[in-house]
Formats: sequence, C-alpha cells, structure tokens
Amino acid sequence: MIRQRIEARQASLCVIGTGTTGLPLAALWAEQGFRVWGVDRAFAGNGSLADWCLSRHTEACLADMYEAQVRRGTLRPTDAIQPGADAYIVCVPTPVDPTTKRPALRCLETAIDELCRVLTADGGGPSERLLCIESTVPPGTSARIAQRVRKATPGLAIGIAYCAERAFPGRLLEEVIGNPRVIGAADGETAQQALALYAAFARAELHTTDLQTAEFTKLVENAYRDVNLAFANEVALLARRYDVSPTEAIELANHHPRVHILRPGCGVGGECIPVDPWFLLSPNETQAQLIPAARRVNDAVPARIAEEIMHHLPGGGVRPLAGLTVAALGLTYKPDAPDIRNSPAAEIVRLLEERGLRVRATDPVLSLCGGRSPVTLHTVDDAVEGAEALLLLVDHSCFASVPRRLAGRSPAGRRLVDATFSSDSSGWEAAGFEVVRLGGRGVGPASRPQTSE
Repeated sequence: MIRQRIEARQASLCVIGTGTTGLPLAALWAEQGFRVWGVDRAFAGNGSLADWCLSRHTEACLADMYEAQVRRGTLRPTDAIQPGADAYIVCVPTPVDPTTKRPALRCLETAIDELCRVLTADGGGPSERLLCIESTVPPGTSARIAQRVRKATPGLAIGIAYCAERAFPGRLLEEVIGNPRVIGAADGETAQQALALYAAFARAELHTTDLQTAEFTKLVENAYRDVNLAFANEVALLARRYDVSPTEAIELANHHPRVHILRPGCGVGGECIPVDPWFLLSPNETQAQLIPAARRVNDAVPARIAEEIMHHLPGGGVRPLAGLTVAALGLTYKPDAPDIRNSPAAEIVRLLEERGLRVRATDPVLSLCGGRSPVTLHTVDDAVEGAEALLLLVDHSCFASVPRRLAGRSPAGRRLVDATFSSDSSGWEAAGFEVVRLGGRGVGPASRPQTSE
C-alpha cells in the first residue's frame, strides 16, 4: 500500500510547480530520503541551480538545501511531469483576474490534465496513487478535480487530498516545517496517506478534515488578515485627519488586554492576502459585505500614500513636481523578502512616475536574489546620487546602514519621506536628513509643508 511506502521513505514523489510553495516541499521530502522530481517549466536544465532557486522567490539557505539534494541524487529538477510516482503534489499559481477578480485556475487545470495524460500513458506504474493539491482554490475545487481525474484515469485508484501552505516569504523553510497544517481528504485512507507524507518533515500539529472545509479554512485565514489590515489602514487615515500619530495611537490602544491592532502600511501585497479573499466570493455573492469592503480599503492605500508623498516632497503644494528626481528605497511587498508580487511599493513608484517624477528605485534584497522588477533597479549609491528627496517604502534591515554611508555626502536633497510606519528615523536624523514620517504627528493634510526649495 502507498501509505506503507510513504512511511518507509520508499515512495517516489513528483512536485508539480517549484516556486514559493513547491520548492521547499521538494527539498524537504528529498532530505528525508524520498525520491523526488521537482517539475517547473521555467527550469531550463542549465546554469546555476542556486541562481534558479533564488529566482523562485525564496531564500539562500533553501537554495543551498535544494542544490545539496540534487547533488545527492534524491531530487531531480525537470520541466515535465514524470510517470511512475506514488504521489503527485500540485503547487502551481492560482491568481485572480485583475479585472474581474474571479479565480484564474488555468494553470491548475492544465497541470491536472497533463498529469492525467501521463498517468493513463504509464502502463507500468503503481495502480494506487496520491494526488495532493497545495494551490489555493475556491471551495469545491478539489472535489471537482477528483471527478475530473476519475473520469480521465479509469482503472486507477487515485486518492485526492488538499493541504495548502502556511508559509511566510523570508522564513519559508522555518514555517513550512514548524507551522500546523490542515489536510483535507475525500476519505479516511487518503487522509492517512497525506498525513504520513507531511509528517515526514512537519514538526507541528497536522489536522484532518474534508476537502471543502480545508479549502475554506485556508481562505478564511487570509481574509481575516486582510480585514484586520484594512482596519489598521483606516485607523491611519482617520488619525491623519485628527493630527494624531497612528503608530502612537495604535501602540497605546494595544495596551488594552483585548485589543491587538496591526501596524498600517503603504498597502497589502504578496500572492495570498490580496488574492485569497476573492476566492470566497462567488460572482453572484450579495450577502458578504465586510470582506469585499476590506479589499477596497487596502487596494486604495498605495494611491493615497503616493498622494501624501507628493505633498511632502520639496516644493510640494507650491511648485510643479514633474521632473523632480527622487530615490525610492525598497520595492518588495514586505521587508527582507525577495518577493515583489502585488507589491504596494512598486505600485507607488508607478503612480509617482505617472505624475512626472523621475524615480530611481533601489532594492538590495530583490537585486541579490535576482528577482524580476517592473522598473530598472539601481544600487543604493546610484539611486541617491543627485536625488532631491529619498522615499523609504520598505523597511529592509539592510537600509539601517544607509544613513551612516550618506552622512559625509551631500545629496541634492536632505529630506526623507518615510512611508513604512515602523522604522526608527534617528539614524537618518543623525545623518542630517529632515525626516517626514507618514505615521507621525503633524503630517496630515492640514499640516502639509508649504516650503519652496
């Protein structure tokens, strides 16, 4: 039986999609002794594996681990689904259509159809298989996939399970191993097979339920985060109107034993939180109000932040700013993570350029990992050289040393607009910069600077 093969580490696994989700899974299972194929159409089979791994939105330690398992022979990167595996784990992207906000499941459907073709052509493989879906999907999707697979692969016993990741970019390996998981399955034996598979590396609780509850749970988790972030961002909006520091007010409010307000920011990014709430909302959904309202609140934040930045640039509100050169520090969607998907910082840069500013963007975290950028990336030194103002959009830890480096230099402008709501500005002030913190007191619309420089 497949469960015994998994428990004995004798099963072969095929991980379809080795991006943020699939790459750590493939490396971890290979480290545990399984024979693993890592399938990704982007893998060309040449060049540095480490460079390829880093380009998949992951961190250096995971790339090293992945490459070590390839050298060991337990992990084989490939661009095609392999026949003969005992278990197939699907980790392909499932975004939403940017216009309609409806789930775009084409990649998942293509992967399932291709897998079915491989399985029906594989006359010598095991008759019993496990198919586990890791991709985020609307409730009911796994059950429909089960019907699709059964129809396309008559004579094969394929158990369907669902187990979505709970991982945090920048801490992928730690969280894939250490976070509890919810495993949905169509029947008890399939649940036990999936439990054995994930228990091979998991160091936290594994909970089992039915397929649709597991799918729903994943979406509720991220919708919950989105709603709470929307509340924090709306608190920041209201605080500025009353000339109150939102960061100070939130810190004080959180001393209440039953209050925990999150930190506001310049928007909500990544591949999960801005996307997953839409998976809960069918096209004809009319009863749910809070979840779509939270999405609207968070989607509006980058434009509001861009407008505030414009007012706090040298001459803002007095002279036209078209042609002003500014340096934007940070492009990823969160600090210290090489991931730019749905990044509010990147959207703010786009909006500022649309208004005529010349923006030189720098992001050492993104550059180091070879991540794709929608704009030209500069080194920190090149970005700030001649800039009339600096914009801190992402609070990367590597930016902590920048003020000291600039202390002895004379950029054209010595104003820093801090849009992170979190960073300590004392280093910048010690280096001679005038710091405008969007999360500070006295930076609301009623107190916009009216100086001309």
